[in-house]
Amino acid sequence: MADVTAQSLEAYKPESYNEDGEITCVGSSLVLRTKTAIRHYFELPEGKSIDDYTFVLGEGEDTVILTPGKADGKYYIEISGIPSAELGKEFTLTVLNSENSAVCSRRYSAMSYAYTTLSMFEAGSDSVSAELADTVKALVIYYGAAEEYFRTHP
Repeated sequence: MADVTAQSLEAYKPESYNEDGEITCVGSSLVLRTKTAIRHYFELPEGKSIDDYTFVLGEGEDTVILTPGKADGKYYIEISGIPSAELGKEFTLTVLNSENSAVCSRRYSAMSYAYTTLSMFEAGSDSVSAELADTVKALVIYYGAAEEYFRTHP
């Protein structure tokens, strides 16, 4: 597991764009239950409603409109059902305002979560425990094994 570092995951560094004064992506998490899911959390500017925004997953003909949920005072979008061999697949989420202008976007994968978590851990952040860092490293190794297996056993 020593070879799994933030630097080794640099290719998965997330990309984000937020327009000042509009909805803000305040973070992302990885949900590891029966099906792996990515959650992006948002905060609204004063006087705005979640109904003022449309959440679009994907680009072009493959777009899907997602419905936000709410937990702990924050809205979130969940991208669920990510198969083990696709934990490195990047998903692009774009948030449109009521004029259909993009005000926020996030390109992210489960491996982006691993990159971010290990970056914080290696920088000495108190918000990432050694146990979480080890769990993320194990997930990276699991993803590599799953990707290899499904590539050689179609």
